[in-house]
Amino acid sequence: MDCDQVQQQLSLMLYGELSFDEEEAIHSHLASCDACRAALETERELHQIMEAQAADMEPAADLLLANRRQLMQSIASQPQPGREPLWTRIRMAASMIAPAPVWRTAAACGLLVLGFVGGRAYAERPPAQTAMMEGQHPMSARVRQIEADGSGVLRLVVDETRQRTVVGNVDDAAIRRLLISAAVDPADAGLRGETVEILRSAAPSDETREALLHAMLRDANDGVRLRALEGLKPYATQPDVRRALAEVLLRDGNSGVRTQAVDVLTQSRADMNIEIQLVGVFQELMQRESNDYIRMQCQRKLREWKASDEVY
Repeated sequence: MDCDQVQQQLSLMLYGELSFDEEEAIHSHLASCDACRAALETERELHQIMEAQAADMEPAADLLLANRRQLMQSIASQPQPGREPLWTRIRMAASMIAPAPVWRTAAACGLLVLGFVGGRAYAERPPAQTAMMEGQHPMSARVRQIEADGSGVLRLVVDETRQRTVVGNVDDAAIRRLLISAAVDPADAGLRGETVEILRSAAPSDETREALLHAMLRDANDGVRLRALEGLKPYATQPDVRRALAEVLLRDGNSGVRTQAVDVLTQSRADMNIEIQLVGVFQELMQRESNDYIRMQCQRKLREWKASDEVY
């Protein structure tokens, strides 16, 4: 390998993307080439700088939800792929075999026969089949038990789950219960985020507050936690909410969520007995928090309370 070939593949080697033989060839060249060894060191330093910068960069807390919504909108706007309708394909094939007037006559006769046979089949189908075909909602069914008698009749025990549409506004009790259930759905972070966003506009209630608290403290998705925290602003003076916000400040791994938590705590006021409990939290954050803005807000509040910046 010459120097140009080696230097073009140094980055791939550092990322572990080359085969064993390719790496061996590069190492053999490096053993006798000072220029390529210097190029390797320069490439390695560049990688280290990029990795250090990437480690310090945190994506926006609601980036996942925003990207998901944009993806769904993009998919919905695209024409659905697929083949030509069946009748169009039949008509195109027929036009290549016989003149159009012949096929029009044959098609008319075929439709007449199909209508007659279909009408008899509909009239003669058994009641159970009629009930299944006329259901108003999509349904999933699972057979649990089968019994057969001597005459060939089967008796099936079936668990059925039907989909239904529930319509109402966010303050309807039934709608709110369903939303609270969706807010803890472990399978779909996007659904949880949309649900929490809707609950933020609901009238204040204990159920809504509990759902938002659970999402803020327990949800694995940064964007969902951030939306839940913003939804808790109307409850910010309540003791359980302030304790939860303090826990977020101490434990949440996302600096964007912690920043929102410190803003809510410092911009709202509660009973002084409750505020005193935050002194120790802010003092601890002054010692260990790496985010300068959060430390500045904690220091400002501690000075307002005439408390020390340090833990004794």
